Amino acid sequence: MPDIRPYLERLDSLLGPERTAEVLERHRRICTLHPVDRPPLVINVSDVPDWPRYDIDLAFNDRDMMLLNELRPIYGGALVGDDRLNTVRANLGVGIVASLFGCAIRLTHDAMPWVDALDDAEAIRRIVRAGVPDLEGGLWPRVAEYQDYFRARLGEYPNLRQGVRLSMCDMQGPFSIAHLVWGHNIYYAVVDEPELVAQFMEVVTETYLRFIAQERAAAQADAEFTEFIDMLAPGKVLIREDSATNLSAAMYERFCLPYVQRTLDAFPGSVHYCGAGHQFFDQVAACTNLLGMNFGNPERQDPACIRSLIDRGIVVFGWNLWPLDERLSSAPTGLSIGVSVRTVDEGKRLREAALAQAVP
Repeated sequence: MPDIRPYLERLDSLLGPERTAEVLERHRRICTLHPVDRPPLVINVSDVPDWPRYDIDLAFNDRDMMLLNELRPIYGGALVGDDRLNTVRANLGVGIVASLFGCAIRLTHDAMPWVDALDDAEAIRRIVRAGVPDLEGGLWPRVAEYQDYFRARLGEYPNLRQGVRLSMCDMQGPFSIAHLVWGHNIYYAVVDEPELVAQFMEVVTETYLRFIAQERAAAQADAEFTEFIDMLAPGKVLIREDSATNLSAAMYERFCLPYVQRTLDAFPGSVHYCGAGHQFFDQVAACTNLLGMNFGNPERQDPACIRSLIDRGIVVFGWNLWPLDERLSSAPTGLSIGVSVRTVDEGKRLREAALAQAVP
């Protein structure tokens, strides 16, 4: 069992309130489309010196290990001096909402937890008949426990209490949850059993909306922004649409878009997806109450389309291609950047180059 106190004390000594306030203001201005001197630049360092890293499967069952793992990139960012909005979360994987439906969570060596799908149409019919499951089941007790513990431990140190924010857990999005629960056969079911898929999506979405409200209260979430991997996202929720990238535009319009829009109606916010997603980009971008977007694979996106989002008042956060395409570098606001380097020295050099580039 690690003694976390020396690490908390060390990090507390590095996080000054002035720097914390400056970084927060830069992120807030980006998310509210106010001009900034330069976009926030978050630099993720993989080789963080003098800070432990625990295997993910071990940290799943140990609050202190998980907290130190969550604080590790914050320490690396403090050494670099980046524009990181420091956040920690109950990092229990993608299956938190799926676990409410009875899915088991599978741990493998040093990998993020995965979900054992039910993979049975009859099980899905039982879920449809039963309706919204018990929101206090599955992984929720562990989520609540870890969040309370992180808040209490960080609260013992003045700079950590002020400078490290608790981020909501990974709640995924309606179709991603449905995919995790049903399994890969859901991609056959959208053709073979479309009515069952639609009925299931109704139950999943209602569960998702209730869970968002529950988690926002438990995490004491910000009323205006969502914390996402050391930066701000505009709005009250971040909808993950990764599984939907395997669907056609027509399938997306039928089985995903109504539930994304219903979520945004209840919680104006942002959408994330990995992959290309070109087939439904315009559908998502046209959603009412869409405030921001994040792309897990920006190299597969058209910079002109991304710039069009910013020009329409949709924030693009966590863009991880550097240097910026000139169409993005000329945006006066609405863009934050997250890049990865190996060492602290590489991070410092990148930061200096970025600052030099931002000087008029």
